[in-house]
Amino acid sequence: MSVRVRNHLLLIAGIVAASFLIGFRPIRWLSEKPHLNDRYTVTFSKPMGADDAARQKLLEQIRSDLQKRTGMLKDLRFDGPTAMTIDTVEPLQKDQEQADAKHIQQQLQKQDAKVTIAAGTGVQKTGPQPVARLGPIAIFRPVPQVNLGLDLQGGAHVVMECLPRTEMRFEAPQGKSFTTPVGDEAAPSAASGKKPEGAKAGQEPAKPEAAKAGEEPTEPEAPKAGEEPSKPEAAKAGEQPVKPEAEGPARAAGQSEPTESPAALQGKLEAALAAAGMQNVQVSIPSSTIVDLVSAARSKDEAKQQQTIVLNELKQLYPSLQITAQAPESVFVETRPGQPSTADQVKHIIDLKLYAMSGVKEPIVQKQGDSRVIVEIPGMQNAADMERVKGILRKEANLEFKLVPANLKVQENQATQERTWTNSDTKQIVQESQVVALSQTKFRGRDLKSNSTVIPGQRADYEVQFTLKDDQQLAFHDFTRRNVGRIMAIVLDGEVQMAPVIQSAIPGTGTIQGGMDMKQASDLKLLLNAGALPVPLKVVEDRSVSPTLGTDSIQKSVRAGLLGFAIVALFMIAYYRVPGVMADVALVLYVVLFMAVLVLGNATLTLPGVAGFILSIGMAVDANVIIFERLKEELRVRSTARAAVEAGFSRAWTAIVDSNVTTLIGAAVLYWLGTATIKSFAVTLFWGVLVSMFSAITVSRWLVMALATSRIGDKLAIYGPVRRARTAAQPAGR
Repeated sequence: MSVRVRNHLLLIAGIVAASFLIGFRPIRWLSEKPHLNDRYTVTFSKPMGADDAARQKLLEQIRSDLQKRTGMLKDLRFDGPTAMTIDTVEPLQKDQEQADAKHIQQQLQKQDAKVTIAAGTGVQKTGPQPVARLGPIAIFRPVPQVNLGLDLQGGAHVVMECLPRTEMRFEAPQGKSFTTPVGDEAAPSAASGKKPEGAKAGQEPAKPEAAKAGEEPTEPEAPKAGEEPSKPEAAKAGEQPVKPEAEGPARAAGQSEPTESPAALQGKLEAALAAAGMQNVQVSIPSSTIVDLVSAARSKDEAKQQQTIVLNELKQLYPSLQITAQAPESVFVETRPGQPSTADQVKHIIDLKLYAMSGVKEPIVQKQGDSRVIVEIPGMQNAADMERVKGILRKEANLEFKLVPANLKVQENQATQERTWTNSDTKQIVQESQVVALSQTKFRGRDLKSNSTVIPGQRADYEVQFTLKDDQQLAFHDFTRRNVGRIMAIVLDGEVQMAPVIQSAIPGTGTIQGGMDMKQASDLKLLLNAGALPVPLKVVEDRSVSPTLGTDSIQKSVRAGLLGFAIVALFMIAYYRVPGVMADVALVLYVVLFMAVLVLGNATLTLPGVAGFILSIGMAVDANVIIFERLKEELRVRSTARAAVEAGFSRAWTAIVDSNVTTLIGAAVLYWLGTATIKSFAVTLFWGVLVSMFSAITVSRWLVMALATSRIGDKLAIYGPVRRARTAAQPAGR
């Protein structure tokens, strides 16, 4: 065997070893200690909580106490009024189970001094366990490390559509109004639990001043002799008595046009938009002086047309008012050359959200067309967890810091954390939605750094600490310095999270409070760090795949792959004999090398991907068939096997390249035009063909060349049914 052939064989062995270590990871570095999983059964001596709602509130309180011991708590739930189950995860340390039980009992005794806790169900090491160890190095059972898709291990599949959104506002001049008072603008103070002035608790309504305590009400003074009874002031000499005005739309002070009721004005505006063919438009009237419009306009022209329709309708109803129309704020689902499309931006933000969430492993986020995003979360089966994930995905995370008008005041109930807003001028209750509409946005979530963190609060809750970007910190400091004593509402997706009074200038770091538990605070943190979605999202498809179906698919796929591999291997050996064995060795190398490529590319193997993989095995064998048939032809006319191998591989090269390149082109077209399922098939087929070309052309050639240069290389019998061509010197019949 020549040195060159020996080096080729050593290189093949090196490739096989490296691919095996990458694709199956049998040898790993233990960077962290294994973990244990304990379950504790808790029994209370009395029912905890009057109902499920009370127990849920108590559950959150206990969870908060236990989570202060970082990393211990995994799950916590009530199994009944007097029963609870606690699951913990901890680094495997000596006497860890007893320490966990002691800590849990100390926390639960705050609720019930007679509580009893059953010992943990035993230490169960989670994850794969090493077969052997050598210091920090461990040897594991070789298992393919490729990520499995939704159809192979079960999970959730969600398709979300990007929706365009346009917001615009119309305002009446100062002192004028579009409608009668809206909602609590006209509500009496009784809405806040107060009675009208003069009607305090336990008192009768106030009487006229003349009817004070101990006095009789005075009768109207009788006309004196010779005088006519007094007439109303409006009916003086030469004037007709003024008749009461007929009931109808009210008029604002100094306003010539009558004001509509909020519902009537909203109906007229929506009817005008519908008559113009405008769909998916919502008109709201947060106050008597403001009209808001939210639509799904798909272009600037459509948004401008909607604004013109509403403005013209308002001018027809109120021709004397100088109505202010703010510029529309629009986000469209669009694709711009050289820039990320809207769907690309949404995909990026969803990626950030999912990878920051605990419990979500190997999510797959793909763009479908120009307006849809597909999210697949393998392994997720819990319905509650899935609803939480979908809620986080749909949240726009539109954070706003709003300066509340000076005449709006807030009182917060510390026990229930409910806020009550009042107008200090009118002493009326104001709805929180009106506060949001009337407040002015000063800063947004995009002004924050992506480094928000969760910190413990002062009331056994959690808060989210944020920091503004460097170029906004000075502006934020100046804004808070100039508005000391004013209320700054922190609003997330239209809901007020907190409404603190600015006590002093803030340098650029703050916290968001609101009685959040650990999970709520963590969700808010990842929303802020991922950033706001550019457009709203709508779930258009939502389905789950059973893990049983996934396991069954894996088993059937493995059986199909092994059966196909065995049939091909037996055929190659039976027909091509020793070169067939070499082809089978190259085929095994192909499988190992292909797994390594999938792992290095962090690819996800799905059921269509398995089909593409098995098809690529056939492509690898096809290349070997072409090579070996050429080899047989050359053996008939060549004097040595080595010369025949060289000529056979050289002449088979063009045919192999032609067939495989056409397959690669087909795979590329499938990936470009196909859906997510087809793309998975196309990816595995594409890489499978490339790897099969390497294994067939390079590995098979080196192995057959080693055979040809060996002692038995010139024996035609080892190459299958081959007969040498007769020369002119040979007599016929020999």
